[in-house]
Amino acid sequence: MKIALTKLSTTDLATLAQRIISNIQSGKYPVISNHPITATLENS
Repeated sequence: MKIALTKLSTTDLATLAQRIISNIQSGKYPVISNHPITATLENS
């Protein structure tokens, strides 16, 4: 497995945040639904 560290653009960060938020709202992962970090991400 290769792991590469690269610079993330603001577009990439926005896409990542949107994917995380959609996973939170889907309800598939109950562990993250009431987590304080994910709540902060949703609010921001």
